[in-house]
Amino acid sequence: KQNLIVLPLAVFLWLFVSDRAASVRFLVTGLSAVCVFLFAFTMIHGLDFLRGLFLDYREWHLGAVAKAIDRQFNKLLAVLMFGVAGSVLLPQTGTFVLLQFYFVLACLWGAFISGGSGVDVNALFDIIVASIMIGGMLLRHADLMECRTQLQAGRFSMFLLAVLVVALAVS
Repeated sequence: KQNLIVLPLAVFLWLFVSDRAASVRFLVTGLSAVCVFLFAFTMIHGLDFLRGLFLDYREWHLGAVAKAIDRQFNKLLAVLMFGVAGSVLLPQTGTFVLLQFYFVLACLWGAFISGGSGVDVNALFDIIVASIMIGGMLLRHADLMECRTQLQAGRFSMFLLAVLVVALAVS
C-alpha cells in the first residue's frame, strides 16, 4: 500500500549524499527497469495503458490537503513523535539519515497527494512505516543514551515501547 515513490526517492537522495557513484547506478537501474516495465505493460495492454497512466484527469485541491491533515493528524501524532524524537536523539549514522529522508519525504508526499480526489489514509502509510522504523531505532539506542541510572534507562525503554505499541494500535 505504500506509494512506491517515496522510498526509492529517499534511497536515491541518501546515496547521492553518501556515494554519488552508487546514486548514478541506482538511478540508471531504476529508470531502465521503469522503461522495460512500461514497454512490457504497453505491449500487453496496448496504448490505453499509457493513456490511463499519464493522461487521466485527477482533481486536486489545496483545501483537501488541509482537511486530510486535520482529519488524520490525531491518528498520526504518536508516530510523528518518533520522527521528531529520532531527529533529536539518534546519532546521524548512514541508516538513520536514510530513515530521516524517508520520513520527511513521506510527510511531504503524503500531504501533497492527500489533495487528490479519492485519496484515503493509504497516502499516509509511508509516514507510519518510516516512523515505526525510527521508533525501533530509538528502542535499540535507548541503552546507549546517557541516563543517570540503570533504572532511568529501563523506564525510558519501556516508555518508548509503550509509545510504539500505542502508535501501531492507533495507526
